[in-house]
Amino acid sequence: MLKEMGYICDSLEGNHMRIGILYLLTTILIVLMTSCKTKPAHIYVPGPKFTETLIISADIPQDRDLKVGEWLELKATRTTGPWVKVNKSKKSQYSCWWLKPPPEVEENAQSNVTWHVEPSGNAVFNLPGPTTLRERAVRFTQPGRYKLLATSAGCRKPFHSKNVLVITVGKGDGKE
Repeated sequence: MLKEMGYICDSLEGNHMRIGILYLLTTILIVLMTSCKTKPAHIYVPGPKFTETLIISADIPQDRDLKVGEWLELKATRTTGPWVKVNKSKKSQYSCWWLKPPPEVEENAQSNVTWHVEPSGNAVFNLPGPTTLRERAVRFTQPGRYKLLATSAGCRKPFHSKNVLVITVGKGDGKE
């Protein structure tokens, strides 16, 4: 009836319909095959004498004070390990585990830690965007002497940076 009304032409019948159905079935099969991944039999957990450290740094000018409003780029390096491979069936024995071993040294961890400034209230941190996800910077709104440290989530509990940065901020025009 639809053919008689002109809604279906001869070219849609036969081979073209079969090819369309074949493409659809092939697509469904590919999606199903790629979604079936083998689950790993092992996990990675903290080994004996496991440690976590966090070292922070910044490009603090050596010849002058930082100016009010001047951005200061921050860096953080996180070190963890050793990690031990165990059978996944023992997962319930561990509160911290990974499917793949984490890197022993993680450079550029500055966007994955929490930054703290003492005294608080006069620091503004950047908000990383799509092209600057790993960048972290701070600027100060008032002159003064500030202490900067960082905290990482940690495997067993949060831990603080091993070092504290002391930053002296002098008067500036605040427009930088």
